[in-house]
Amino acid sequence: MRWVTEEQDELEETTKRTIQAVIIDMSNLMNIDTSGILVLEELHKKLASNGIELVMASPRWQVIHKLKSAKLLDRIGKGCVYLSVAEAMEACLTSKFAALSNC
Repeated sequence: MRWVTEEQDELEETTKRTIQAVIIDMSNLMNIDTSGILVLEELHKKLASNGIELVMASPRWQVIHKLKSAKLLDRIGKGCVYLSVAEAMEACLTSKFAALSNC
C-alpha cells in the first residue's frame, strides 16, 4: 500500500494524473486461506478509501471458490475479476473502465 501511495503522490506532482486501479496477477496463487483473504479485504478497503479500484486477474477456480465463500467477491465486485492480466489492463485503459465503478 505504501508503494501505491508514494506512486500516487509522485504522479500527482508531475502529471496531475492519479492511479485508478491496482491489478493483482493471481495466476501463481494456487490456493488462499483466511489470512490471505483478510489481507485482500484490507487492501481493498485501503485502496477504496483512496479512490482506487482493486482488480484481480487470472485467479484459479480454487481461489475464486474461497473468495465467494468468504463473500469477498461480493464486496470487491465480480466485475473486477478478469481471466488475464491483459484483459484487466484493457478494461482499465479503455471505456470498459467506467464499468469498474460498480466494483
